[in-house]
Amino acid sequence: MTASDEAKKIFEAYQRELLERQRANSSSFDKAVLTLSTAGLGVSISFSETVIANWDAVQCLILLKLSWGCFAAAIVSTILSFMASQNAISKRLTFAEKYYLENKDEYLNKKTLMETATGALNNFSGMIFIVAVALTVIFVMTNT
Repeated sequence: MTASDEAKKIFEAYQRELLERQRANSSSFDKAVLTLSTAGLGVSISFSETVIANWDAVQCLILLKLSWGCFAAAIVSTILSFMASQNAISKRLTFAEKYYLENKDEYLNKKTLMETATGALNNFSGMIFIVAVALTVIFVMTNT
């Protein structure tokens, strides 16, 4: 075995490890955004119904409503990212078949729209969740 072959084996092992870490982080991120967004929406709705006795005295109610919309958007975008990811994996399997079994080199690094969509939806869900939390905090601080 040459030094080049050894380096390639080390790289492939390292690459597999990093891809597994990336997959685990992505899964944890999706679960966290989905769980926290659902909890944030539920808690803020319950809080507002229980604590706010006089809705006429509430300041900046639009902040609370916007936060609910953002929590809902984070939930929906996370679920859509799951669906896009499943579609991307199916397409990736088809590409692998074409590359490995049919020797079509153009499929080796071909990207799918669903791979791009998955990344965009994941980024959006994280950012919109942060906005939802910030809006909720600002609303509470304004009204306490």
